[in-house]
Amino acid sequence: MLWRLGKLKIERRKLPAAASFNMLNDVRSMLPKLTVHQMDNTYWSCLWADWLKIIDNDWLNRKGYQADEFDCDDFAIAFKARMSEKYGLNAVALIISYPPGHAYNIICPIDCLPIVFEPQTDELVTLGEGIYGIDSGFIVL
Repeated sequence: MLWRLGKLKIERRKLPAAASFNMLNDVRSMLPKLTVHQMDNTYWSCLWADWLKIIDNDWLNRKGYQADEFDCDDFAIAFKARMSEKYGLNAVALIISYPPGHAYNIICPIDCLPIVFEPQTDELVTLGEGIYGIDSGFIVL
């Protein structure tokens, strides 16, 4: 299904049941100590190249950080919600990990392994480094 938002064209694809199962296992293997909460039975995603277009087009990273008002959990929740609302893509996980206490996302493209994403800066990050802890927490996908 092709989505058009202004000049942006995204080919949204429904993940078959086996692909959804593999996607969930990929996320679980990245963060084995965190509990995964699967919220949907069907997931929609797109190619990584389209995800990059979406990230480039999205304005969320330009919103200012405000401690305890609009901070890491708000950015991560907003990114997950915007992708579903605006693009029809729900293959985005919300990660809450502690220590140190941080929220971020994992994007699940259809053509590669899941990507760890910091919605505050639009950066791809590495699990286990700095504030991207993997000791405990939960994943909502």
